[in-house]
Amino acid sequence: MNVLLIEDDAMVRSWVRMALEATDFRVVAEAETSAEVEPLLERWPIDVLLVDYRLPDSTGTELVRALRIRGNDTPAILMTANAERGFNEAYATQQHREASQDRERR
Repeated sequence: MNVLLIEDDAMVRSWVRMALEATDFRVVAEAETSAEVEPLLERWPIDVLLVDYRLPDSTGTELVRALRIRGNDTPAILMTANAERGFNEAYATQQHREASQDRERR
């Protein structure tokens, strides 16, 4: 599957490329900003967008929303390394639940 990686941090882009090397996902194009995405979508056959939530010129959700409005329905996966409302609650809730269960077992 061809991936368009949209991430402003060069180190993170490198890590993602490395993580996907031994998979069926191939990073065929990269963008640092949402403004760079449209030309890449016109140039490459993209199967999935891997989108950082915090881009310099918009959020990942704003970018995906704009693409949908323009008729692009390429599947998108949003990612973030930051604690973001709406992204981390499920993980935090699960961690809290597991910690409570560990305390109960003791």
